[in-house]
This record gives sequence, structure tokens and C-alpha cells, in this order.
Amino acid sequence: RVHSFDYDPDSVRATQSLKAQCAEGNRWSLEEGSVLDHDYMRGLGDFDVVYSWGVLHHTGKMWEALSNACDAVAGGGRLYITLYNDMGPQTQRWRAIKKTYCSLPALLQPLFAGLVVAPAEVKELAKATLRLRPQEYVRQWTRYRERRGMSKWRDIIDWVGGYPYEAAGADAVVAFCTDRGFEPVEVRPTKGLGCNEFLFRRTSS
Repeated sequence: RVHSFDYDPDSVRATQSLKAQCAEGNRWSLEEGSVLDHDYMRGLGDFDVVYSWGVLHHTGKMWEALSNACDAVAGGGRLYITLYNDMGPQTQRWRAIKKTYCSLPALLQPLFAGLVVAPAEVKELAKATLRLRPQEYVRQWTRYRERRGMSKWRDIIDWVGGYPYEAAGADAVVAFCTDRGFEPVEVRPTKGLGCNEFLFRRTSS
């Protein structure tokens, strides 16, 4: 069986649309719920695989959320997660940017997001133009959905507006999970602001 939950009703509805296309949808349960709700998490029981891809760092209480996710893994089970990598000052800068974006009136948020990414976009356009291939920059926008499943602008809003925003180094996450009875099976660290990927196995019952 598969059980999915999300705090955001829109995300639940999006998942419901995927479930409707699944041939074995009757084995897939889905509902609204919060990983920070201890009673809710305890009520779910244990699972052979607990999966959270880039979500726990947006809860506002990342370590508590990770602890609750760990508790939901059965003995011998797997925990598969990704969390933003901590880049020190860069992470702090982006946290401030994201907090500012979310504090603005809705009408001003797109303008702010555009100003935030403008320097990087101008740089990319200049590089493509100097190579005499400005069409490469244009294709970054027109064909972006093929690679990411969303428009480039939507991805920009998703990044700039992604708050709460927490991060941790790979070693810190490994130590945290090891203390809770897990061993790392595979760790894929990143060198930038992206996500570190982790696969753990629960060694304790």
C-alpha cells in the first residue's frame, strides 16, 4: 500500500489527479496532514519506505519534521529524503530574500522575483549573445517545461517564494539520522544551493 499526505490542499488535489490515472489507485490512500503533527504521524503506523523529496526544509521546523519522518520507518525500512544544502552566507541571503518575497503584497511579488533573478538572466543572455547564439537563451524559456514540467517563470516563483527555508550540511543530516538508529546506504551531496540526497536504512527496531 501507498499512503500520501500533504499540508497544502492544492498539493493534495494535484496528487489526486495523478492517483486517478493510476491503475492500482485502490491501493493508494491520500489525505491532508502535517508531518509536524505528532498525533497524526503516530496514527499512521510504520512503513517500509518513507519518502520526502525536498519538503521537510519548508516546514519551518526541519529537524522536528525529520525526526517525525524517522519515527515512521519500520525496522529494516528505508528513509529516502532530500534537504537543501547549507551554504552559510549564501543560504542566509536567500532566506532573507524568500522571507521578503512572502511578506510583500501579492501584486508586488512578481516584480520582486523578476528583480532578484534579473542579474543572472542578463548574464545568461549576454553569454549566449557573445557566442552568437541568442536563440539558446530563448530556448531556455520556451522549452523549459520539457525538462522541469513547469514554465521557467513558475520555477523562478517556486524558488524565490519557497519560504520557510532551512538547510543542513550532509554530515549533519547523517549524524542526526544515525543517532536515531539509521545507517546511510547512499549519500549524494551537492556543492551548491541545491539538495543533498540521502537513502538511509533503519537498523533499530
